[in-house]
Amino acid sequence: MGKTINFIYDNTFYDKILDGFIDPIIEHIPDGRWNKSRKFQENMLNVGFFTDTKTNALKDVFMSHGIADKNWRGAQRVSSFDYVFVSGDAWKSKLIKQGLDASKIFVVGYSKLDNLFNNFNKVSSDKIHLLYAPTHNTRAKKYPNESCLSSYPRMNIHISNPPSDIEVRYSLHPANVPDLQPTYNEYEWADVVISDCSSTLYEAWALGIPVVFPDWLVRENILNAFPNSFEHQIYAEQIGYHVQNQANLWQTIRLAHENGMDNKSVEFIEGILPKRLRGTSGKTMADTLLELSKRT
Repeated sequence: MGKTINFIYDNTFYDKILDGFIDPIIEHIPDGRWNKSRKFQENMLNVGFFTDTKTNALKDVFMSHGIADKNWRGAQRVSSFDYVFVSGDAWKSKLIKQGLDASKIFVVGYSKLDNLFNNFNKVSSDKIHLLYAPTHNTRAKKYPNESCLSSYPRMNIHISNPPSDIEVRYSLHPANVPDLQPTYNEYEWADVVISDCSSTLYEAWALGIPVVFPDWLVRENILNAFPNSFEHQIYAEQIGYHVQNQANLWQTIRLAHENGMDNKSVEFIEGILPKRLRGTSGKTMADTLLELSKRT
C-alpha cells in the first residue's frame, strides 16, 4: 500500500501558495493516504517545499514552492533529499549538469495552475488589461545591496497614470500583502503582465500571456545576483518584451498585446513547464508520490 504522504507547511507566509500546489495533488490521492502538518513525520513520505527548512525535512521529497529559479534550489541545495520534483525538462537538465543524480529527479509539472489550464475563462475588454505582478522586496531589509531585484515599489510611479486604452491592476507577492494571497485568478483578466524575476512571469508565459520586463529598473541587478539562473538567461538573451527606458513602456505594452508571446518565450517556457503537463500536473505528482511511497 505504501506510506502516508505528508505535506509540510513550514513557512506561514506561503500557506496559501502551498494550498494551491497541494490541493490539486490530493484530489488524486485516496483518503487516508495524505496528511498536512507543520513538521516532519516519522514513518511517512514527507514532502518539503523549502531548502532552508527548520522542520528536519531535508530528506524524502523536495518540491519547490514556486517555479522561478533565483539560484536558491540548485543541486547542492537539494542533494540531501531522496527525490526531487521539477516542473520541466530544462530543470532536470540543469540539475544533472550541476551534479545531481538523474535517478532522483522527476519531471512532474506545476500543479498550482491545473485548474486554470482546464478552466480558463478569459475576461474580454475594449482596453488592454495590464497586470503588474512583481517579486517581493523583503530581501532589501536584510540585503540592502539587492534592494533593486524587485521592481516594486519603484514601478508604481511609472504605471500609476496609464493612457486611456490601458487599464492597470496590481497583484503583489504574498509577502507584500496583508492577506498573503498569491496571483491566480488575475491571469484570466490579464492581457499583458509586467514582472521582474517572480514565478508570475513563468506562470503568465505558461498560460500564453506575454510578459514585459522593466529592464531599466532591474536588469543589471538580476544579472549580477543570479548568474547561470533562468532569470539570467531571460535578461541576457532578451526573452520576452524588454523595456530599456520608461519612455518606451506603454508602446512596448501595446506591442506585446498586439503580437502576443514571441517565439523565444514559447520555446523557453516549454522547457520550464511542457505542454504535456499543463493541466495534468496534480495527477502526475500524485501518481509519482504514491509510487515513491512504496519504495521507502
